[in-house]
Amino acid sequence: MLQVASWSADTPEQRETALAMFAADGPELLERAADNPERRYYGEMFIADALRQLGRFDEANRIVELGDYGWPTYSFGREYDGSDATELPFGPGTEEPAVVWLPSIAPSGLMFYTGDAFPQWQGNMFVGSARWGEINGTGSLQRVVFNEDFGELRREALLADLHQRVRDVKQGPDGLIYVLTDGPENAVLRIAPSR
Repeated sequence: MLQVASWSADTPEQRETALAMFAADGPELLERAADNPERRYYGEMFIADALRQLGRFDEANRIVELGDYGWPTYSFGREYDGSDATELPFGPGTEEPAVVWLPSIAPSGLMFYTGDAFPQWQGNMFVGSARWGEINGTGSLQRVVFNEDFGELRREALLADLHQRVRDVKQGPDGLIYVLTDGPENAVLRIAPSR
């Protein structure tokens, strides 16, 4: 059985977040500079990152063994005044993100849909969004469609008209999608096909 863990150093000077996979023969370093391991899809592991230390941007990364995701040397992030956080968004030997959100969405939860209730959504990635940019009341459920090589084809924001922060998204054993929101009216929402 494999377990995934993340950690970071105690001081900003030493800050290096890592993702490790533990197998029977011990830890194996898979990624540097990424938090919040979430979900596997057909043997591929993805994570959603909210990176605040070097500009404001959010991304979803496809994890590759010993992948270098560029932080803090490279970043798609922008400072609060709109200027770029680094000169280049990625560099030689770094892995490009599968998805970048600018402005940031404050991702919270990630899943790939594999159920039968929504056949047209099979293989789509869903990511919770607490807000769009720095604007309160703009949370949504982000749906991202990929090609067979995990290149982004399109995306859409669902549930934005609720003006709630989406905190998590999960697929239930019934194949329906469950969304946790917070705000003035906390709720667990069930997304089911229309009749």
